[in-house]
Amino acid sequence: MKILLSESHWCVREILSACCLMMGDRVEAVYFATDPSDAARSAMSLEVDAVFIEIGPFGAGSLALDGVNAIRLMRESGYVGRIISLSSPCYDHLEGAARDAGASAHLSKPFLLEEFMKILDPKPAAVRRFRSRPPIHCAP
Repeated sequence: MKILLSESHWCVREILSACCLMMGDRVEAVYFATDPSDAARSAMSLEVDAVFIEIGPFGAGSLALDGVNAIRLMRESGYVGRIISLSSPCYDHLEGAARDAGASAHLSKPFLLEEFMKILDPKPAAVRRFRSRPPIHCAP
């Protein structure tokens, strides 16, 4: 599985990367997008299986394309892989808009490793394997 991460906070990018590593050989590559526009362009060209994309305000600057509209653009462009929207709790109200735009699932920060794994690989055995480890959290 190839995964594309589009997240403005470095700590969340690091934790998402670590979660991907914990999935072992099921994740063969992790790519990073600089912003939602880059994610929309890269999803198709890199032929990724899943995209994690932030739907709240992305970083400090204004962007030409926000996360929700990037999701819509990916779907309109023919991307058929999984799109997982990411938000901090204060932006969870955007989950409905992200799903309407074509998101497959939503992950609210802070998140548990189990939640991440269930979204990417719903096999119970994969989740059970890490159940004894402490959850991984990241503040928004």
